[in-house]
Amino acid sequence: MALTNDDLQAIANLMDNKLDNVQTTLEKQMDNKLNNVQATLEKQMDKKLNNVQTTLEKQMDNKLNNVQTTLENLMDNKLDNAQTTLKKQINDNSNLILGEMDRVEQRINNRFEKIDKDMQLIREDVHTTRYSNETVELLLKKVTEHEKRIGELEKTA
Repeated sequence: MALTNDDLQAIANLMDNKLDNVQTTLEKQMDNKLNNVQATLEKQMDKKLNNVQTTLEKQMDNKLNNVQTTLENLMDNKLDNAQTTLKKQINDNSNLILGEMDRVEQRINNRFEKIDKDMQLIREDVHTTRYSNETVELLLKKVTEHEKRIGELEKTA
């Protein structure tokens, strides 16, 4: 049973619709996942920053109370140490947050690369199918032409 041009066009339309649906679904899923990742990261960052702030405030209060009871020189040394510690902790926490953001970005980029590869494979399959359909059409035309020639040769023979 041979496929007609209408059948082939219908198949092509179905494939286009399917590809559009797949693309729309993937885009929605990606948007949802990215929104979820962003919300999760924001919550985690807020929680970590609040914890860091609470910890740092407690440490600073304790150090200031101790410094007030000691000599002025000791107070200057303790303040310098507190500032150094504070900067180091802020730098460490900033590095941790940036590291986590880099890791999440890499995971997202890997997902995008995988989706791009999948889309390329789908495109290649669509092109292959189109070329196959065109080849079948050409072969059917040739067979029809040969049948006509054979019919004419049989009539003249």
